[in-house]
Amino acid sequence: MVKETRITFGLGDVQAIRFTCTNCGREIGHSLSAERHDLPNQCPWCRQVWSQNDNEVQSANLLLEMLYKLPHQENKKIEIILEIDGSES
Repeated sequence: MVKETRITFGLGDVQAIRFTCTNCGREIGHSLSAERHDLPNQCPWCRQVWSQNDNEVQSANLLLEMLYKLPHQENKKIEIILEIDGSES
Protein backbone atom coordinates (compact mmCIF):
# COMPACT_ATOMS: atom_id res chain seq x y z
CA MET A 1 0.00 0.00 0.00
CA VAL A 2 1.40 3.38 -1.02
CA LYS A 3 0.65 6.36 1.17
CA GLU A 4 0.72 9.65 -0.68
CA THR A 5 0.91 12.89 1.25
CA ARG A 6 0.08 16.27 -0.25
CA ILE A 7 0.57 19.62 1.40
CA THR A 8 -1.71 22.47 0.39
CA PHE A 9 -1.40 26.14 1.25
CA GLY A 10 -2.74 29.48 0.11
CA LEU A 11 -0.64 32.31 -1.27
CA GLY A 12 -1.17 34.22 1.98
CA ASP A 13 0.70 31.44 3.79
CA VAL A 14 3.90 32.12 1.82
CA GLN A 15 6.19 34.23 4.01
CA ALA A 16 9.35 34.26 1.93
CA ILE A 17 10.88 32.86 -1.22
CA ARG A 18 14.49 31.83 -1.83
CA PHE A 19 16.47 31.94 -5.04
CA THR A 20 19.61 29.82 -5.45
CA CYS A 21 22.52 30.84 -7.68
CA THR A 22 23.25 27.95 -10.05
CA ASN A 23 26.92 28.99 -10.16
CA CYS A 24 27.90 29.15 -6.46
CA GLY A 25 24.86 27.61 -4.74
CA ARG A 26 24.29 30.56 -2.37
CA GLU A 27 20.73 31.58 -1.65
CA ILE A 28 19.00 34.93 -1.63
CA GLY A 29 15.86 35.11 0.46
CA HIS A 30 13.08 37.64 -0.01
CA SER A 31 10.48 38.29 2.66
CA LEU A 32 7.05 38.90 1.21
CA SER A 33 6.12 41.34 3.98
CA ALA A 34 7.45 44.33 1.99
CA GLU A 35 5.74 45.61 -1.13
CA ARG A 36 8.95 46.23 -3.12
CA HIS A 37 10.67 43.13 -4.51
CA ASP A 38 13.54 43.14 -6.96
CA LEU A 39 15.90 40.28 -7.62
CA PRO A 40 19.41 41.61 -8.30
CA ASN A 41 20.87 41.32 -11.80
CA GLN A 42 23.78 39.26 -10.52
CA CYS A 43 24.69 37.04 -7.59
CA PRO A 44 25.93 39.19 -4.69
CA TRP A 45 28.57 36.58 -3.79
CA CYS A 46 30.09 35.19 -6.99
CA ARG A 47 28.92 38.00 -9.34
CA GLN A 48 27.42 35.51 -11.81
CA VAL A 49 25.26 37.62 -14.13
CA TRP A 50 21.62 36.56 -13.99
CA SER A 51 20.11 39.07 -16.37
CA GLN A 52 21.63 38.26 -19.76
CA ASN A 53 18.24 36.77 -20.57
CA ASP A 54 16.02 39.29 -18.81
CA ASN A 55 12.99 36.99 -19.06
CA GLU A 56 14.17 34.83 -16.16
CA VAL A 57 14.86 37.74 -13.80
CA GLN A 58 11.70 39.58 -14.90
CA SER A 59 9.63 36.44 -14.32
CA ALA A 60 11.16 35.99 -10.85
CA ASN A 61 10.38 39.62 -9.98
CA LEU A 62 6.83 39.19 -11.28
CA LEU A 63 6.44 36.07 -9.12
CA LEU A 64 7.57 38.02 -6.05
CA GLU A 65 5.16 40.84 -6.85
CA MET A 66 2.22 38.49 -7.40
CA LEU A 67 2.93 36.50 -4.23
CA TYR A 68 2.75 39.80 -2.35
CA LYS A 69 -0.27 41.34 -4.09
CA LEU A 70 -2.69 38.47 -4.68
CA PRO A 71 -3.37 37.56 -1.03
CA HIS A 72 -3.98 41.23 -0.16
CA GLN A 73 -6.54 42.00 -2.87
CA GLU A 74 -9.98 43.12 -1.77
CA ASN A 75 -13.14 41.49 -3.12
CA LYS A 76 -11.32 38.37 -4.34
CA LYS A 77 -13.35 36.15 -6.64
CA ILE A 78 -11.03 33.14 -6.34
CA GLU A 79 -8.61 31.74 -3.79
CA ILE A 80 -5.38 30.26 -5.16
CA ILE A 81 -4.26 27.13 -3.32
CA LEU A 82 -0.89 25.53 -4.08
CA GLU A 83 -0.21 21.83 -3.62
CA ILE A 84 3.17 20.18 -3.13
CA ASP A 85 4.26 16.59 -2.61
CA GLY A 86 4.70 16.00 1.10
CA SER A 87 6.34 12.58 0.78
CA GLU A 88 9.72 12.12 2.35
CA SER A 89 12.47 11.42 -0.18
